[in-house]
Amino acid sequence: MREVLDRLPDPRRVRGRRYRLGSLLALCLLAVLGGATTLAGIARFAADTTAEVRTRIGLTRLPRATTL
Repeated sequence: MREVLDRLPDPRRVRGRRYRLGSLLALCLLAVLGGATTLAGIARFAADTTAEVRTRIGLTRLPRATTL
């Protein structure tokens, strides 16, 4: 899934990018499929995910809620 989402053009500026767009979108997609309906819910889902899930979607560290 992350590989497919990585193909999308990234509209963000190069400066300051810490996370790949595909990885962030994959995390948000998993959170919404898991029942998250708000940004706070997505952030809670991200905090509760295991290291294995984060590694599989390409995140080496946990993004902050403001990043999402």
